[in-house]
Formats: sequence, structure tokens, C-alpha cells
Amino acid sequence: MESYKHIALIFPRIPADEQLRASRDFLSRMSGRRSVLLFSPEPVPLELIENAIRCASLAPSGANQQPWKFVVVQNADFKRKIREAAESRRARELPAPDAGRMAGGAGSAGYRQAQGTS
Repeated sequence: MESYKHIALIFPRIPADEQLRASRDFLSRMSGRRSVLLFSPEPVPLELIENAIRCASLAPSGANQQPWKFVVVQNADFKRKIREAAESRRARELPAPDAGRMAGGAGSAGYRQAQGTS
């Protein structure tokens, strides 16, 4: 098994008020995020794509297994087929929306609290 040299994390402490402002800014930006199923015909510079993939590959994963694969699709017809397949699968597999989640009820932030017995 290959051994890895530990690299210490040097992380500057940010004052609490700046942390709160940054978290609010990030929440605001993420609240505007949408899934995209209709693709622009405009070309995207390859470096933008490569940088996005580099950022995504830095995401933590269980036991640092990094199980993801990235595929860049440039063919418009193939993009359309992906969209159609995603829409078809979504229509077949997803249950009806939960009214509580849609209205901002428990779990609407994208996580649920564990329900265990003690």
C-alpha cells in the first residue's frame, strides 16, 4: 500500500462577522442555482471547463475514494439526447413532490435529521 505524506492544513481564522457575511453571500448565490436541461449553443472556453472539473475533483469523498467521473459533451445532438433521457427518467422514477419540503418544511435545506432509537 502506498503511503502518503501528511500535509498540514494552514487555515487562517476569519472573524465571526466575516464568516457570517460570507455564509449569507454563499447562501444567496446558491439559492439562485438551477438545474440546466436546455443548453446554450455558445462555445465554452476549454479552460473554464477544465477549471470547473479541477474544482469538482477537490470535493471530499468517503475514504477519499473520489468515485466520480467527468465527461465533457460538446455535440449539440448528444446534449439534447441527455436532456431527453434525464427528463424521461425523472418522470418515471421520482415520487410526487412532498408538500412539506416544497413549502420549506423539515428537510427542505437538503438534509434530514437521523431518526434513530436510543
